[in-house]
Amino acid sequence: MIFSPPEGRVPPRPLACCILLTAILTLTLTQSLPAASLEQAEKLLVNPATASQGVSTLSREMQSRDQSRAVAAAIMLAQHLRTHGETGKAVKVIAPYGGFETNKLQEAVLPAYLEHTRCLAADARIREAVKALDYAKEKTQGHQRSRVFAAYADMHGISEEWLVAVEQYKAALSYGDTYYARKKTKESVEVVLGPVVPGTDTWKKTHRPPIEASLRHALRKYDIQQYGEGFVDYRDARTEHLAKKYQDAIAQYTNLIEKHTGTVYAEAAQLYRAQCQAETGKTEEAIQALAAFIQAAPLGLYRGEALYETGRLQLEQGDVDKAQRAFDQTVEWITKVRTQAMDLKLYAIPQKAQKIAAAPESAQTLSVEYTLKPADITPSMVINRQTTPWYLTRLEWDTRYYLGFIAFYRGKHDDALAQFTKAFEMNPDMQKQFHGTLGNFHRRLQIACRVKFLLARPEELKAFRSDEKLRFMLADFYALWEKWEPAERIYREFLNDPRSSAPGKACTLRALGEAAQHQDRWEEAKKYFHKIVEEYGDTPSAQRAMLTLGLESRATVEQRAERLKKAHELSPNSEDGERALFQLGFMYYAEKKPKESLEVLTQFVQRYPKSRFMAHAKKYIEKQQL
Repeated sequence: MIFSPPEGRVPPRPLACCILLTAILTLTLTQSLPAASLEQAEKLLVNPATASQGVSTLSREMQSRDQSRAVAAAIMLAQHLRTHGETGKAVKVIAPYGGFETNKLQEAVLPAYLEHTRCLAADARIREAVKALDYAKEKTQGHQRSRVFAAYADMHGISEEWLVAVEQYKAALSYGDTYYARKKTKESVEVVLGPVVPGTDTWKKTHRPPIEASLRHALRKYDIQQYGEGFVDYRDARTEHLAKKYQDAIAQYTNLIEKHTGTVYAEAAQLYRAQCQAETGKTEEAIQALAAFIQAAPLGLYRGEALYETGRLQLEQGDVDKAQRAFDQTVEWITKVRTQAMDLKLYAIPQKAQKIAAAPESAQTLSVEYTLKPADITPSMVINRQTTPWYLTRLEWDTRYYLGFIAFYRGKHDDALAQFTKAFEMNPDMQKQFHGTLGNFHRRLQIACRVKFLLARPEELKAFRSDEKLRFMLADFYALWEKWEPAERIYREFLNDPRSSAPGKACTLRALGEAAQHQDRWEEAKKYFHKIVEEYGDTPSAQRAMLTLGLESRATVEQRAERLKKAHELSPNSEDGERALFQLGFMYYAEKKPKESLEVLTQFVQRYPKSRFMAHAKKYIEKQQL
C-alpha cells in the first residue's frame, strides 16, 4: 500500500487502528530510519527483485516529519512509478504537492510540484500539466522560474519531442543567466557593473548544472532521432578518444561493439579501442586485439589500418623484424583490396547519418605558403576505404615511410630512399611543396639518405645502446616528419631514464631543444641548449647547442660572436665547427664589420677549401674588398 503525505488533519480512524497507527508512528519517529534510507531505497528500486522493498521504504519516508525527507521520498517514488509505466499511481503519490496555490511553489516543495507536472504529462494529461506550469511561471522568478522552463522541456522529453525540449532547456539557461547577470549602470562617464544579484551563487552552483546536463541529454536524444543510436555512440566514443581520454573511450568503444555488432561503427571501434589500449600502456594487449580483429575478416574494413598500427607498435617496442612484416602485409592488403571487389554493403553508413559522418574531401591541405596540414578529423567522421577515396593512398604512403625508416635503420640508405620516393610520388601536395619551399619532408629525407643520419649525428648516437639507438632514431624520424607529439614523448622517456649516460642526456636535450625551436617555442628551446652547455659541455651535443645559441638574432653581436667562436673551438674539424666559423664571418658581414668579417672568412676559406659554404664565403669576401 502506498501512503501519501498527510494534508491537514488525518481522517478519523477506528480507535484500535488509531492506537496501532500511533504506536507505529511513535516507533518510527523515536527509532528513525538511518540517514541513508533514501539512498538505500534508490538502490533497492534498481533491482526488480527488491523494488517492492524500495517502494515500502519510500512510502514510510513520505510520512516523515522532516519535510525535506518527505518531499524527496515522494519525488523518488513518483519518478519510479512514472518511468515504470505506472503513471496513474505516480500522479496519486505526488498529487498532494500539486494545485494552484503559491505555497506549493516555495523552494522546499517546488521540486515535487514540478514532478507532479511530469507525472501528469506521462499520464497523457498534457493540458493539466501545461496549466500547472503556466501558473508556476507567472508566480516565480529567478532560478525557480528557470526550473519551471526546464520542466516544460522535461514534458516535451517525455513525449520524445527532443528538438522542442532542447529549445526549452536553452530558454531555461538563458533566462537564468540573464536574471542573475550584473546590470550595467552609469556613474559619471564610466559604465560599471551593479551589485551581485542575490542568489547568483545558488543559480550557478546548484540549479544551472542539472539543467545543462538535461540539455546535453536532450541533444543526444535528438541526435539519436536524427542519425541513429549507433552513430551517436560512435561519435561519443570518438570524442573521448580524440580528447585523449583513453580509458573513457575504451569503455565506450566496448559498449558500442556489444550494442552495434555487425555495423560499420563496431568495425571502427575495434581498431580505435586497440589504439586507446596502446596509449594507456597496454601495447601487448593492443597488438593481440588487432591480431584477432584482422583474423576475423582479413580483407574487411579497417584491417589494413590494423596491420599498419601493429607494425607501428611493434617498431616502438623495438621488434624491427615483426614491424617490417606487418608493414609489408599492409602494402599487400592494400593491393588486394584495390583489385578484389568485396560486398561491404552490410557495413554501409545508414542513410540518415551519411551526411554528418562524411569524411574530409582530401587527406591534407596545402596553403599558399606551402604549409602542408593534415585534414581536421572530427568525432563525427567515419573514415574507411568505403567512405573515403584517399584512404588507401594515404595508408600506403604512411606505410612506405615506415618501411623506408626500417631500411634506413638497417643501413640500406638506397632502399630507404626508394621507399620514401614511392611515398612522395603518391602525394601531389607534397610534390608541390617540394618545388615551392626548401622546408619539406621529402627534401629532409633526401638529405638524410645522403649524409646517412637523420638528426642525431653518428658521434651522438654512440651514446646509445643498440635497442636505444633504434628508438632514438625513430623519435628523430618523427621529428623530421613533424610528428612532434610522439617525437617529444620518446625524447622525454630518454631524458627521464636514470640509466641514460651523460652524452645520451645531452643528445636528448639537444633534440628536445630543436623540437621546441621548430615549433616556435624559442624560450623553452634556449633553456635546453643552455643546460647542455652548462652541464654537458664536453659532449658532442654541446657544439650543436652552442652553435644554435650563436645564431640567436635577439642576442647582442658580442654574445653571438662569443658563442660561435666557442662552437668552432669545441671541434674545429666537425661539420658544425666548419659551419660555426662561416656563420661568424657572415654575422660580421651582416652587422657591417668588414675588418672582422674579412679576417674570419679568409681563415674559413683557407681551412675548409671543400666546404659547401665556399662559394658564399668568397662572394662575401669580394663584396667587402671592393
